Amino acid sequence: SLQDVEPYRTYLVEHWDEFSRLYDTLADDQSRSTLVSVLKGRLSGDLAHFRKCCVPDQYYPPDLIHFSKGELMVELGAYDGQTLLEFISRCPDCRGAYCFEPDVKLLPGLERIKEQQAEQGKQVYVIPKGAWDCETVLDLSSEGTEEGRTHVLSDDAKEHGYAIETSTVDKEVKEPISFMKMDIEGAELRALHGAEKQIRTNRPKLAVCVYHKNEDILEIWNYLRELVPEYRFYLRHHTTAGAETVLYALI
Repeated sequence: SLQDVEPYRTYLVEHWDEFSRLYDTLADDQSRSTLVSVLKGRLSGDLAHFRKCCVPDQYYPPDLIHFSKGELMVELGAYDGQTLLEFISRCPDCRGAYCFEPDVKLLPGLERIKEQQAEQGKQVYVIPKGAWDCETVLDLSSEGTEEGRTHVLSDDAKEHGYAIETSTVDKEVKEPISFMKMDIEGAELRALHGAEKQIRTNRPKLAVCVYHKNEDILEIWNYLRELVPEYRFYLRHHTTAGAETVLYALI
């Protein structure tokens, strides 16, 4: 659902200069027009703005994401494995993938995909943890939507949810990453901090959801451009509603 219009308007006004800088640094016209449409949609609640800029191929827009032989993907929020399978179909000679997914209900399906891929000679690692900036235990509540979304709650919300273990990309993945996709319900910035060494060293292609929190788009963009000044940034929107705005960072 769309976030409340009023808080977003307040945030936009307070950070107008930063949004202007983001607009100026986006690498193509489509990214700039997408940003304008997304902001108009957020501010008005009018879905026509999202319909105007919606494009298919989430995480894999063919004008942006190109794969070569031997790619290694890290997926934060693997969910039911469909994005993983899409990666393998688009990069048939990939090395494999590391998949972070803390939802125990989804793990059996991912393990089946792992076994099927092993028969094809591809290595898939399923990490039954949430991606974060440290190893800890977080309390989550599962919202029971059809998308199985989970949201990080405060420490005093234990009685409302269940606990998950977290880890970091830098701890779990020791080989060089070439592509990383993140859709983890507002935990993206914390998880990026936990992948700092991989990103700084290997400069992987990144597809990061930036719609969960008002501040995501600016904070994630700012963090990544400080980490890897050579990144070029693109913005695409992949639904006809307010969700699925993705920031792509590419060398």
